[in-house]
Parts: sequence; structure tokens; C-alpha cells
Amino acid sequence: MLEGKFEKKFYEMKMKTEYDIEKEVGKLRDQFNTDLRDYERITTKDIIQIKREESWYTASEKCIGYGAHLASIHSRLENGFVSKLIPANETVWIGVNDIQKENVFKNPDGTAVDFLRWAQHQPNNEEHNENCVEVDHNGYWHDKLCIITRPFVCKKKIK
Repeated sequence: MLEGKFEKKFYEMKMKTEYDIEKEVGKLRDQFNTDLRDYERITTKDIIQIKREESWYTASEKCIGYGAHLASIHSRLENGFVSKLIPANETVWIGVNDIQKENVFKNPDGTAVDFLRWAQHQPNNEEHNENCVEVDHNGYWHDKLCIITRPFVCKKKIK
């Protein structure tokens, strides 16, 4: 009788474990499919790379002239995509900035700054004058003086 109760309890635990594993695998599969859709979307529709070097302000104006904005980055996937566009040992301007209020970061396209990937010891606002953000080829962000010239990345939603 005790053996039967043990077997029943063991079976229940086994079924619960299998259910929990399947549930987690399902979540991972859903996340993978979401990431894949996002990657396909950003690679086919949203990002335009500009190669010329400009100050952050001029880059922002140029993007607006193209009907776009300096790139806003909302996920590790988008950040990875942008960083893959950048040659080794180079950086590019993105839209994130704290020009209006220190440490209150905004995107020029009006979207929330809901993803950050600061390099170590960043943002540091060196000399109290670094209000614009660049991304390096490893995908790390640095705050920099906005008048420095860099290549830049524009982002435009295609309807």
C-alpha cells in the first residue's frame, strides 16, 4: 500500500515537471519567434545607415531631412543589428540624449528610452558637457560631446 502511494506521488511529480518544462520551452519558443519577427522587421523596414560624419545636431537634422530620426533602440536585438553596421574601432551617433535635462534620456522620435546598454563607467558626463550618445561596434553606449563628428544611423518607420 505504501509502495502504491509512493508510485502515485512519483508519477504526479513527474507529470508536473514535464508540464513545467513544456511550459518554459513554449515561452522560449514564443520569445524566439518574437525576436525573429523583430529582427526581420528592423532589417527590412526601419534602419537606414548614413556614412557621412556630422555633429549629433547636424546628424539629427539630416535624418529629419530624410523623413527619419536618429535611431532609437528598443531591444538588444536592435542594438545588435546597429552594432553590426559599425566597423571595428568606430562609433556612430544614435538618437538617445539628455540635452534637455541631465540624466533624463530621450529619443528624438518621441519614443520611450526603454533599452540602455552603457559601457562600463558610462554615462559619465565628462566635463559636465556630454549629452549625446554614440554606440561602438560592440554595441556599448557612451555619452559624448554633441559637437564631435561621427557617422550616424537614422531610423524611419515604413508604413
